[in-house]
This record gives sequence, structure tokens and C-alpha cells, in this order.
Amino acid sequence: MKMNAERWTGLIFLSLGAILFWNNEKLQPSTFDLLGSKFFPRITCLAIMALSLMLLFFGKDHPHKPQETQRETPGPAILFVVLTGGYLLALEFGLGFLGTTIVYLALLIWMMHHFQWKALPRSIGMALAASYSFYYFFERVLLLLLP
Repeated sequence: MKMNAERWTGLIFLSLGAILFWNNEKLQPSTFDLLGSKFFPRITCLAIMALSLMLLFFGKDHPHKPQETQRETPGPAILFVVLTGGYLLALEFGLGFLGTTIVYLALLIWMMHHFQWKALPRSIGMALAASYSFYYFFERVLLLLLP
């Protein structure tokens, strides 16, 4: 196994995930969290370590060959930052998780379809399905309140 940039990245993030998982044990338990304050950080660290192992063992052995592509504009990235900022502000000012998440996801999915009108109904449907799924999972399964 030849170490290239992808495998070095996997090794670095595997180490970072292990350090974060070990530091997670120092968190103080909270009395109001039903799952405990260590649950989500542990899951995140395990995901980081699993993906890092995949990158480490299944990283490409050959260097990437640059492909000639069209020059991309920064417009979508700027729009993503603006939409995310608006979404966070809407949550901060108490507009609620469900409604703001539906609008946010619908706009993001529509943006990924390059704002084609025929993709708008599918974008709204996917946003509704994802938002209600997250809402149901957190409210009914994990018994955690969302804003």
C-alpha cells in the first residue's frame, strides 16, 4: 500500500477522530439530555474514524490526472452561504425548525438542479420528506425537542 495524499488524509483524520473520541470521555453528563451529553459526539467520532479507514484502505493508488473543465463561477457557493446564513437567522429568531428547514432544503435541492422549473416539485417533495423524517426521528424516537 503506497501512501499518497488520500491515504495520509485518512490517517490524519483517523488520528483526529480517535483523539476526539478519547476527549469525549471528559465531558460532564447533563441532567436534562435523555441520551446523555456523550451520545452525539461519540457517533460523530465513530463516523469520522470509519470514513477515515475507508479512505486509508481504499484510497486511489494513482495520482489524479487534471481534467480540463469549464471555469466555474462562485455564484452557487455564495448563494449557499447566503441561504445557510438566512436559515440560521430564521432558527435564531424562533421561526421554527420544520417550516424553515423545508424552505431551506427545497431551495438547496433546486439550486443543485440549476434552478430548472421542472425540478421544483421534486425539490419540494424531497425537502418535505427529509424535514418530516428528521422531525419525527428527533421528536418521537429520541424524544428531543426541536426549535
